[in-house]
Amino acid sequence: MKRQHEQSENTATERLQKSNKESIENPQQVLDLGCEVVNSNKKDYKDMIDNPERHSKVCKVCQENKSLLAFPFATRRIDRRETICKDCASEQTRRAKHYYPILVEQQGAKCTICGVTEEDNGKRLAVDHCHKTGKVRGLLCDNHNHGIGKFNEDVELMKKAIDYLEKHNEKATD
Repeated sequence: MKRQHEQSENTATERLQKSNKESIENPQQVLDLGCEVVNSNKKDYKDMIDNPERHSKVCKVCQENKSLLAFPFATRRIDRRETICKDCASEQTRRAKHYYPILVEQQGAKCTICGVTEEDNGKRLAVDHCHKTGKVRGLLCDNHNHGIGKFNEDVELMKKAIDYLEKHNEKATD
């Protein structure tokens, strides 16, 4: 078993080395910044990090093209900036702070979908809202909040997913 693990590590290392070698041989490459795809090379990437005022990206919430300086700093992203601009981030924080205590009282501090509490969840529940209208809908656990987001809040797509699960659950029980 240990030998298999070592072989898979070696294979992954070889792939990484090959990828690094290819990127050095071909400096003109495509960088996916999580917001838009930009043709770039290492010099442009360094310039983007060193001079963010010269570069821009589109906010995931307001869909406006803004300077990188309008986005909070994020070490985990390749462009070192979050995907949501500072204005939208502060609006989300304001909304959550305002509605959270009200929703906790109304819902009893439980996820609207599954009923899990903050204690069971291990973290604070999310203030769910419609991304088109901004209207707050209720408190959700991370799993259900992210799940709705992954379906782009598309009810028809969610119904297709339910139909799919029901179809395959019937076959499993036969």
